Amino acid sequence: MSDPGGAWYYPEVPSVPRRERVDLGPAGSLKAARPMLRAARRSHRLRFHRDPRAIGATLLVLVALALAVLTSVAVGRQSPGGVMVWGAGAAAAASAAVLLLMRRYGGTPAEEFLDRTIHHETRLATQLEQLTAYGWTVLADRLVPGGEARVPFVLVGPAGVVIVTPAPAAGPWKTAHDEVFLEGRPLGTWVQTRWWEATTVNDAIGAAAQDMVFTGPTYPVIAVPSAQSGADIPSHPRLINAIPVIPYRHIIQGILDLPAPLPREAAANLAVVAGRVCVPAGVKQSQE
Repeated sequence: MSDPGGAWYYPEVPSVPRRERVDLGPAGSLKAARPMLRAARRSHRLRFHRDPRAIGATLLVLVALALAVLTSVAVGRQSPGGVMVWGAGAAAAASAAVLLLMRRYGGTPAEEFLDRTIHHETRLATQLEQLTAYGWTVLADRLVPGGEARVPFVLVGPAGVVIVTPAPAAGPWKTAHDEVFLEGRPLGTWVQTRWWEATTVNDAIGAAAQDMVFTGPTYPVIAVPSAQSGADIPSHPRLINAIPVIPYRHIIQGILDLPAPLPREAAANLAVVAGRVCVPAGVKQSQE
C-alpha cells in the first residue's frame, strides 16, 4: 500500500480484531511484512525458462565461458593482446550475467524502501528511549484510532502527546512554488496526513480520558535522518506546514523544549490512556 501522498511504499496493515494486536517493538509490523513482500515477489516471478533476464544471463554465461577458453588459449600462446581482449570480454559478460540475475532475484523497490524505513525507525527508537528518564513514555508501532493507519511513535509526557514520524529519506530537499520536495517528490499530502494523524489521536485520547480533561496538545513531528555531506544536498526546512522538522541528533532536545504543562503523574496516567487508544500494529503470528 502506498502512503496517502503516493510517493513511497508502506505495507498494508492487516485488519484484525484489537485483541489480536501485539507489541512487536519498534517497526515490528514492518518487520513482519518482509516475508509477505518476498512471497509476493516470488509469486510474480516468471519461471526461469520464460524470464528474459534468466535467458539473457544464461547466454552471457555461455559467452563468458567461451571467452575464458579463448583467454586460456591466448595464455598458452603467450599472446598478451589476446589475453587482454578475451579476458576483458569474459569479465564483462560474466558481470552482465550477474547483474541480470540480481535483477531477477534481488529485492524490489518496495522491499528496499521497507528495509530503509525499518532501519530509520529502529535507529530513532534507540534515541527516543532516552526520554523515559524525563517522564516520557514511548509507544512504538501503533495504530491511529478507528482505522488501520500506522504511526511509528506516540510519545506521551509532560508536554502532552507527540507523534514522531521519520522522513522517508534524508534528502535532497527542495522548496519551489510554496511546495517542499524530498527526493524530487512533493510532500504536501504526506505532511497533511501527519496532521490528520495528530488530530485523530488527540480527539480519541480526549474522548477516552474519563478521569482527566485532555484537550491537547498533540504535536506532529518529522524526524530527519542524517544526510551525506555535500553541497548538492540542501538542508531541510525547520517547519513544513507548521510541523517541526528535527534531525535525529537533536530530537531529544527538541521534545524537551516543548512547553510542559503536565506533572509527571498526570503524564503517566495519560500514557495509559494513549496505550489503550493507540493499540499496537503488530499481529499475532499463527503457530503451525
